[in-house]
Amino acid sequence: MSGETMHAVRYHGPGAGLVLEEVAVPTPGAGEAVVRVAAAGVCHTELQFLAGTLNLGVTPLTLGHEIAGTVERVGPAVRAVAPGDRVVVYYYAPCGECRWCASGQENLCPNTAEQVGFTADGGFAPYVRVPAHNLVPVPESLPLDEAATVGCSVATALHAVRAVADVRLGETAVVYGVGAVGFALVQLARLAGARVIAVGRTPEKLELARALGADATVNAAAEDPVAAVLALTDGEGAEVVFEGVASAATMDDAVRMLCRRGRLVFVGYGADTFAVNPLLLVLREARVLGAVGNTLAELREAVALAASGRVRAVVGARWPLEQADAALAALRAGRVVGRAVLEPTPSGPPSLKGRGEDQQRPKPFVPPSIAPSQVIQPPASILATQSASPGPPRPSELGHADDEARTSITPAPPPPSATAAPAATSSPFPDREGDGRVGHPLEPELLAFIGRGVDAPRDDDEFSELALRLFAYQFAHNAPYRKYCERKGATPASVTRWQDIPAVPIGAFKETVLACEPPEQAVACFQSSGTTGDKKSQHFHPSLAVYDLSATSNWQAHLLPEGQPMRLLVLSLPREDMPNSSLAHYLSLMVERYGAPGSGFLLRDGRLDLDAVLAALRASEASGEPVAVLGTSFAFVHVYDALSERGLRFALPPGSRIMDTGGFKGRSREVSRTELFGMLRDAFGVPRDYCVNMYGLTEHSTQFLDAVLRNHLRGVVAPRYKTVPPWARTRVLDPETLTDVPPGEMGLLCHYDLANRASALAVLTEDIGYALGEGFELVGRARGAEARGCSIAIDELLSATRGES
Repeated sequence: MSGETMHAVRYHGPGAGLVLEEVAVPTPGAGEAVVRVAAAGVCHTELQFLAGTLNLGVTPLTLGHEIAGTVERVGPAVRAVAPGDRVVVYYYAPCGECRWCASGQENLCPNTAEQVGFTADGGFAPYVRVPAHNLVPVPESLPLDEAATVGCSVATALHAVRAVADVRLGETAVVYGVGAVGFALVQLARLAGARVIAVGRTPEKLELARALGADATVNAAAEDPVAAVLALTDGEGAEVVFEGVASAATMDDAVRMLCRRGRLVFVGYGADTFAVNPLLLVLREARVLGAVGNTLAELREAVALAASGRVRAVVGARWPLEQADAALAALRAGRVVGRAVLEPTPSGPPSLKGRGEDQQRPKPFVPPSIAPSQVIQPPASILATQSASPGPPRPSELGHADDEARTSITPAPPPPSATAAPAATSSPFPDREGDGRVGHPLEPELLAFIGRGVDAPRDDDEFSELALRLFAYQFAHNAPYRKYCERKGATPASVTRWQDIPAVPIGAFKETVLACEPPEQAVACFQSSGTTGDKKSQHFHPSLAVYDLSATSNWQAHLLPEGQPMRLLVLSLPREDMPNSSLAHYLSLMVERYGAPGSGFLLRDGRLDLDAVLAALRASEASGEPVAVLGTSFAFVHVYDALSERGLRFALPPGSRIMDTGGFKGRSREVSRTELFGMLRDAFGVPRDYCVNMYGLTEHSTQFLDAVLRNHLRGVVAPRYKTVPPWARTRVLDPETLTDVPPGEMGLLCHYDLANRASALAVLTEDIGYALGEGFELVGRARGAEARGCSIAIDELLSATRGES
């Protein structure tokens, strides 16, 4: 592209307007890619630039930070993307080294490099140069113009709903301002289980908000919005109010809409100042929060949600690049229902000046396509208003832009590490790093389903529908599993309930390769530890996106339910030292995602570094900051023994917690769970309610954790049990007949795990337990007669794969 030129919409400072100028086509450097822009969203941020509300001092500048297109060229050392890939741009440029980046909150990085559309040239041009690692794949099911607005509006809303507001099931959430971000907020708050009230001033927008899931709408131009919200909440007010307008009047309204301990979350800003009588906050213990942008992990999840049809990115109008002024004028006047996008072409006229708005017409509004399983449809009235000539100006309803804000930790997963499979070769799969790209069937749907989190409603119909589709895929592509199912007379045509999907015995992962996609192309192969001479289970993962989302969402909900990062001390080895250990990957993932500064692993050369353990525990005591200690159950026994020999005891700060995993039988001796809890309390000063056991298996992609800490912090009095998250189901089966036992009786645990996308979703374990609470309690390993069902099942599978009659 060297020497070639293109037309770009350029910003020359506040009040100067925009000019279409001829500039050089960018060339990618090392680690960079040039993207051919298919669509660039027109955000209120551009209006803030022009008004001077946001002035970063960089001119001239090509605006546009909501960008989607195809990779045109890549620079040296770029392997994550290739020419022709469909991508959306992550516009942040975090340093990757500060405490915010280390804790997975890179949107708060204070040391950013140049950011696309803010301090580096953006997407209001046919081509844009970006760091290759900032490109997120876009599945074919998601149009690129919708993907462009997902890059800001949907991802921003996802961050606001989950990481900042922490919207919970049964709460009422008000979305004040129904523009592009507002529409996404409505849908995401509904997915979180909230009742949603949309407040705006434009009937067409409110009608679409209701079609997208709002339970009620309030026209602020026709009635008092505060009185209306109070009436809709029996005078209590809303638990959450998302403020997207940020005018003096709407900000005052938003505060008065809150219930006791309500959360006001700013997702927009403007020139007006937020002024409030402190009594309105103090008397109700209300909180004021800000939400800025999103993380890369949240953008990946937003793309998956949009690609699966669970969230619609509403594109209200499409304009050619040379009509950027008209698009901004329509946005400023409130005439765009959703997001306006520019669609650049390689060339265009030399100037924007002298083009009256009456000469510009956007392309007609095309409603977002809705998945057949969804019932929402854009109102017909919107089609009429958008295909007609623009009406009179209306007040802008959404002042979204990026601003410094407070955030909290989020369970959305970071880019997973590419843990190498044994003898892995260069993979033709686009997704070498588990990022959910095209090539992994059902992955977008599973990411969307799991992405709702542990507290999402348990939709049995939707679980069954996904499970049956996944079973059909596994039946078609996993040959040993298909033979096993056919031997049992179970096929996708005959199985109509998830409960009837044949479960493979866990030992099958030792005897055969249960993989739907070529094992040599896997990004990870997790193996059981085994003992000398024993076969090891092998579980191949062509992608780690679903695995990591399941792991992080579940872990954070059970170990850090308060939503804040914490110093994590790990009595184990990292994935670099044990690349085929699912536990090493799991623990490394938590340190990377949720570990505050000072987190780390305390094993050296395979041995416990007791000096490092003692130093870390003393530092925690001295600082008064709580710490989380993670490790295998017997690692804690060894630490306890070492402390006892030295006559040492610690009293870790209140809020400290422990996660142990594995059994209670070691090489030196066996301890009971009650005995271990006593050791932990004695050695670390950590009470039982802050001790969480994790039950995980190499053959599963979902782990099961004690609900004890979550329940304790919620004030729920309940026995200790392990939570089964919404994307899994657990049955307790009679060891002889493999039929369900009566509630409360013990039997073999059989897990149905949607995160086991590329192997077998149903796994019959060799563990005994019983149903309890919202999950089950683990008793121990099957022995003698209890193991008979496991033996029969493994014999059936081996016979089927050998072709015996």
